[in-house]
Amino acid sequence: MSPTPLELAEDFTLYLPPRKGYLREVTDEYVLTTGNMYATVTRIRLGPRDLERAVNDVRGRLACKDIETITWWCGENATPRDLPERLLALGLTPDEPQLWEIAQEQGAVHYLAYLDGEPVAQARAFFLD
Repeated sequence: MSPTPLELAEDFTLYLPPRKGYLREVTDEYVLTTGNMYATVTRIRLGPRDLERAVNDVRGRLACKDIETITWWCGENATPRDLPERLLALGLTPDEPQLWEIAQEQGAVHYLAYLDGEPVAQARAFFLD
């Protein structure tokens, strides 16, 4: 089954071709991608009681690597639904300033890029079935 436009936008690391020097680990709960001193956690599908364990698992998995930043992508499809608030309660901090925004509307995905907190570019992508 092909991903929806929203799934492509939210869970992009799952659909990118493999890149040299990057590792991607796909689990039933999330996708962890690492490389170049950062990591991303996408396609987050956790039960309400699984988040603290998952955060500790990711931190433990990356403890011996030279990773400066771990970004948890909290899109519309991520669970639990209050994921951003729960991550904050566990001591994670939001990205500052906001770098981009993604919205889906009428079959298109809209991207808005920010620099120094101000919108500087926009793009719209259409996906065919």
